[in-house]
Amino acid sequence: MTGSMIPSETTGEDMAWQESYVLYTDHTFVKSSTRYGDGETIKAEGTYTIENATDRKRLVLTYPNDNDIIGNCTSEPEEYLYFNSNNKLVNAWSMCDGPELEYKRVE
Repeated sequence: MTGSMIPSETTGEDMAWQESYVLYTDHTFVKSSTRYGDGETIKAEGTYTIENATDRKRLVLTYPNDNDIIGNCTSEPEEYLYFNSNNKLVNAWSMCDGPELEYKRVE
């Protein structure tokens, strides 16, 4: 995770929370977010599509309703994740001063 102030990279257990996405072949997903400290896990699920953006592919995650773990720049219940050059996913939340989160694939 990186923030808007440089240098502000945080990884592993130094982060305030850990989150993951599980993507299923039927285009549904589950997002889980676990906070360090109290160990509470929040989950949300929805559907996703893969789109060609201007310069790269992105996942559009759509939730049926609002949830505290949705990281975006609008009040819409959706998130955008872009594939970077290392084939990892990066959220779009940083475009509006949110943290930039990078996700690696785990099987």
